[in-house]
Amino acid sequence: MPGEALRALVDALQETDFDSTRETLDAFAAVAVEICAADAAVVRLAEPDGSGLSARAVYADSPSLAAELAGSRVSADADVTPSRLAFSVSAPIEADGEAIGSLDVLRDRLPFSESEHVLARLAAAELAIVLR
Repeated sequence: MPGEALRALVDALQETDFDSTRETLDAFAAVAVEICAADAAVVRLAEPDGSGLSARAVYADSPSLAAELAGSRVSADADVTPSRLAFSVSAPIEADGEAIGSLDVLRDRLPFSESEHVLARLAAAELAIVLR
């Protein structure tokens, strides 16, 4: 799986339309679901006033879950992703040492492995580079 996951991350970078932030965020949400075997992923970016993080892209197997996450917002200091799913990994998206968002992957069936945690953090780091 790690080899396939790394290929999926490379493909996401190569296929990204860097002129479209929306398409970039959508692509990374989709690839995060794939590489982490998740049920959903949400990319949240910081509000300009620093009050929290708002969902800007969602990819989910279930349309109702996608709708739930699309309207989600968390406070800037939140450790937990609000969701009805049992397990989540939240990877910070950082630029110049500051958190500008998070890439959250979620699923219901079993906890994420250490490898999946690392893959989520790698995807978030790549997304930070793309967003610069």
